[in-house]
Amino acid sequence: MIRILIISLFILSCAKEEFQTQKVAEEEVVEVRKESSNSECSNFQYDRPPVDLLFIWDNSSSSSFISDETKVALNSLVSNIENRFDYNVMMVPLIASGNEGAYFFSASGHNPGNGITTIATNQAANYIQTIGSFTSLGSEENGASRTVNLIKNNQSNGVFREGAYTIVVLMSNGDDNSFIPEDVNDDAINLDYLGGQYAKGKAHDLLCLRGFYDTSKSSLHNNHSTFNSNCSDAPSLNSTMFRFVSISALFQRSQCNVTSYLRQNIVYRNMSRHVYNTPYSNGYTFPTINYTNPEEGQDQFNLCRGNFEYLFDGVNNAITDAIIKHSYRFWRLAESDTRIDKSSVVVTTKSGSSVKTLEKIPNDVIITRDTIGFNDVDSTGSKISGYRILDGTQTVDRRFLPTNGETFTGQVIELFGDAKVTYPTCVSITFKEPYKYFGFYHLDGRPVENTIVFKINGKVIPQDSTNGWELVKENGVIKYVENQNILIKSPTDRTPATPSDIRSGYFLKLNGDAIYSNGDNARAEFTPGTGN
Repeated sequence: MIRILIISLFILSCAKEEFQTQKVAEEEVVEVRKESSNSECSNFQYDRPPVDLLFIWDNSSSSSFISDETKVALNSLVSNIENRFDYNVMMVPLIASGNEGAYFFSASGHNPGNGITTIATNQAANYIQTIGSFTSLGSEENGASRTVNLIKNNQSNGVFREGAYTIVVLMSNGDDNSFIPEDVNDDAINLDYLGGQYAKGKAHDLLCLRGFYDTSKSSLHNNHSTFNSNCSDAPSLNSTMFRFVSISALFQRSQCNVTSYLRQNIVYRNMSRHVYNTPYSNGYTFPTINYTNPEEGQDQFNLCRGNFEYLFDGVNNAITDAIIKHSYRFWRLAESDTRIDKSSVVVTTKSGSSVKTLEKIPNDVIITRDTIGFNDVDSTGSKISGYRILDGTQTVDRRFLPTNGETFTGQVIELFGDAKVTYPTCVSITFKEPYKYFGFYHLDGRPVENTIVFKINGKVIPQDSTNGWELVKENGVIKYVENQNILIKSPTDRTPATPSDIRSGYFLKLNGDAIYSNGDNARAEFTPGTGN
């Protein structure tokens, strides 16, 4: 607000006498309301989540498909994890015992011991170059049990962390054949059935390790399972999300262009399917994930396609979608001390080329909230969409999927229905500060009452105790007032406003419509009087 004091010299004549009288003008120019905005995208708001990646690579004598192209694609996957997450990465050969051949690197530089070789993250590319250069002479492949044992036995050493996103990527051009007796010919048994049963039992074990697994609603446990039917003997990670991503042959040998040394997969792809499809008892659900090829899906990727750059992009996208695709029920409006005119708030969302202005839901609408989804409804059961501004300072977990998180303290809006924000949607919010309403006009100098001319935006305001101005007096005498708040709450509420604007001096009390506000110019002209 700008205040201007103008001293004018008026020359008056009376007959042959000339005399001079000084007149002053004091002017208040109230700045227009300040407008503020904030714009944020949901993908910038996630916490840097802990991701524990177990990569099991095929070191069988038939693994000629691990080419330079494969290694470049795998390096790209590792690089993406490094850039986005608080990562632990353990890479192990498929045919080995315990932690034999295991290499580990992490964001923290943690050294887990237990026979694991720890390397710096910047050495990971060198290690990946060695994959496929040495192979095992063993004929039995037991990737399912190996996965279970690696996760079970590498928790206390900090490789696999409780509450992390636990992701297994197993790559093989064969299949787990450890369940087939050595003296039995494959052609003499029903591999689809037996392999399917074995996959169920081992999927049960992985789900026990995952946690949030309602065994009473599962039929996966069988005689192939390591852990008992209710998982009471399993060291659960209570993973925020658990994935078993398999890269294997999903075509028959005659249709696979990558290598003839393969076996159409049964065990790994079924384990992927069971782990993917088994619900979390805490209500978490995967977001919709798109797969490129019709035979793929549910964390099963086809080695036979031969495009390894795509293949690991597919794995990376599956991981990224499920981890970063967070959903938000609350959104930041402003810091606690920011003054906001709630009627000026405009909330706009943008996802791709789609731009949408959200509707404000009136406070008298009764809402039944769906705190783990998007189906908020009103009292009639009809779905609603929009937002509300919460009063005052709030402390909220902005995110509700896949878990509650991203705590914020300040002024927030609550989102309802399909207005809830999911990655990669961006949100823009604009608002203005509240109007300032002036119920008093401050005069620095003592005025002669009958010389006062008061104007708002050039319009003369009359002296009137109902709809104009009146000079503040006490017992009929012009009063000097200390510490007068010149702001009122609104044109209809003359209560002093906060934060206040305190002045000392002489004052015109403004009545009725004779108030001024942001963007207005108020001016008082008067002849100075004498006295205090």
